[in-house]
Amino acid sequence: LCLDCHKGVAFDVAKLSGFRGQNKEVGANECRHCHTVHKGRDAKTVLLDVEIFDHRPTDFALTGAHKNVASAGCHIDGKK
Repeated sequence: LCLDCHKGVAFDVAKLSGFRGQNKEVGANECRHCHTVHKGRDAKTVLLDVEIFDHRPTDFALTGAHKNVASAGCHIDGKK
């Protein structure tokens, strides 16, 4: 049901692009395995450890100067 509304995610899964389309663990689980389900706009919906997240199986591999930037520099709550 999630993919019925979240069209960008559905596109990535179908085209095997982006984190959700390229990561085999993501493809083997339901959305709620990593995301909370609609607990309001202020809820933290992504449950992952940003300190150990591996960007390699995404469309945003960290290369060059990006390797040394803290996650908070790019991932602002509610924005990315």
